[in-house]
Amino acid sequence: MVVLLIVIYLAFISMGLPSSILGAIWPVAHLDLGATIKQVGTIFMVVQISIVAATLSGNRLINRFSNNKMVMFGLFLISVSLIGYSFSPNYLVIMLFSIPLGFGIGSIDVSLTSYVSKNFQAKHVNWLQSFWGMGATIGPIIMSLFLANPGGWRTGYRLIAAIQVLVLIIIASTLSLWKNNDLNKVKEKIEQFDSKPKIPLFKTPFLTIAVISFFLYIAVEHTTGLWASSYLVGHQGFDEVLAARTVSLFYIGITTGRILAGFLSIKIKGRNLIRVGQGLIFIGILLMFVNSIQAIAILSILIIGLGCAPIFPTMLHESKHRFGTNNLQAIIGLQLSIAYMASIIMQPLFGQIQQMFGLQILPIFILVALIGTTIFAEKVNYHVYYKKQHNKFKGESKWLDI
Repeated sequence: MVVLLIVIYLAFISMGLPSSILGAIWPVAHLDLGATIKQVGTIFMVVQISIVAATLSGNRLINRFSNNKMVMFGLFLISVSLIGYSFSPNYLVIMLFSIPLGFGIGSIDVSLTSYVSKNFQAKHVNWLQSFWGMGATIGPIIMSLFLANPGGWRTGYRLIAAIQVLVLIIIASTLSLWKNNDLNKVKEKIEQFDSKPKIPLFKTPFLTIAVISFFLYIAVEHTTGLWASSYLVGHQGFDEVLAARTVSLFYIGITTGRILAGFLSIKIKGRNLIRVGQGLIFIGILLMFVNSIQAIAILSILIIGLGCAPIFPTMLHESKHRFGTNNLQAIIGLQLSIAYMASIIMQPLFGQIQQMFGLQILPIFILVALIGTTIFAEKVNYHVYYKKQHNKFKGESKWLDI
């Protein structure tokens, strides 16, 4: 079991490696490719849309090929894509290889997240996401070793592709561990009636409410991560270097917070861990309104990162408590696709809003999203936990009951 978890964590680190390097190399790479700085946004969109396609189709593919084979397939696609990136003569070829890159990332994400959520305790879901953060941190560091040389970014892509192949070989050599994993040995109590007949995914009671809550949470996390630096420079008066370092604290807070959340989840129920995270985000947002003290502004970004840390993985893990295991793979795939769609939709939306009202609107925007995600999360908690515990849960069949 321990060896299997190590392999799973290694695969998630590997998935994180290419997730953050495009922005790091683009100021150099776009010159080699004859592209403009702005065209990186189009590449990002292609990758994200491909990830959504993979997560939405993940349940069907996993049922046909199994989780471990889907992970191997994802690693293969990422390897091919990165090699393709490294030999790309122009921007259009990069665009072409962005499709299998996104599909590979999405395949690994939905396969491993659903597998760990179903078969392991909540702490491992938190740690799984923290290992993605480690990979996303290591990727730009690897690329930085090559950027000083002409065309060095291409060598960096080939090295990261080689790492993907190595991890693929490791997973292929441990297939028996996946097959022998006894699901009945999981000691975590599942608070849902799995004996009920399987129902169509979109008729799952209160699933829509949970998905809306998830969407709004992603708006909080991704909007903060993408726009905090501009907010600190344009509204708080930070210089660019200090703003960039401050935003790095946001991601450090998420990564370290998820490691800590893994330990806390042993004693704290998932829904309460989500509430702790929401409370920390609220405190961080309030501190953002203090304009005159740089130290408080820096602290606010770190606290928001710590607050974000447990929410994403815990919401995923709570799916089996809220909805049972019958449709778990499909539900997690839907949630992951919603996460990527939220990033695609909400970032341009905030870009338009800040053009109208200025960057000072950022804390108000994420506060509204936080209030929304909290309201919908508590509605799910009421129906799935409290109402059921008082024998009032009637198994409502409506997809949308708000």
